[in-house]
Amino acid sequence: MRREELAHKLSKNNVLFSNNCVGGKKIMVDLHWHDAFEILYVRSGVAEQQINVDKFTIMAGDVVIIRTGDVHMTESISEDGCDIDYVQFTSNLLPDSEKILNEISSKVIHYQDDNIRDIFNGLRQVKNKEPGKEFLQVGLIYMLCGVIVNAGDLKKKNYPSFIDEICKYIEENLDTRLETVASYFNYSMEHISRVFRKELGVSYRDYCHEVKMKKAIHFLSDADIGIKEISMRLGYSNENSFIRTFKKTYGITPNVFRRKQYISSDLSL
Repeated sequence: MRREELAHKLSKNNVLFSNNCVGGKKIMVDLHWHDAFEILYVRSGVAEQQINVDKFTIMAGDVVIIRTGDVHMTESISEDGCDIDYVQFTSNLLPDSEKILNEISSKVIHYQDDNIRDIFNGLRQVKNKEPGKEFLQVGLIYMLCGVIVNAGDLKKKNYPSFIDEICKYIEENLDTRLETVASYFNYSMEHISRVFRKELGVSYRDYCHEVKMKKAIHFLSDADIGIKEISMRLGYSNENSFIRTFKKTYGITPNVFRRKQYISSDLSL
């Protein structure tokens, strides 16, 4: 389903629940992004989950958290297939808890929790025309988020405040060269590199790569922006360099990804 169609569906109710069950090894949900918070629950099987540039193996009982705007895809890698529940909701569904939601990072939680299974069972049982459907869904999602927060899945934000400023600068500017950023913030390149590894757990280069790839996905969602222009906006030396980097990251070329965005999948996501 196209991003615009997802937005239309969510605007009606703020919640979208679905299930995807496939047999054998195949892509369950192709590479995409959207403006909704999403939580997956693996009922059975084994799959590969990609979130931005990272890939994880997920299996029965695992929970996947995907923040608004993060690029993701799911592929069954089990001979017996895979069965996954999906729930998506907009941030205004839980206005009193929006700040807490913003502190939950996209990741996979490997734990077996009967509460999670019971909540998804409840979401599955809520009928479209059932009186009080919205109250039931909101209540279950509050419970689901409560279990996740209690599991200690909040992002660590004890790093120096200037890291936030640098990250914001990187996301808002096309020139992510370390020497440029170091000069702008009046820090040495060595200091910025050291702090990124210590506080964020990634190199400065890897962080910038992830930001650029996420931006690339968003640019590709706009059919009016050509591949050459996207490569220039992201600061690549030429179009081919951008294409090679994108394919190495996501396994497909930018043009193939763009075409896929206009093909509705069987799964209503």
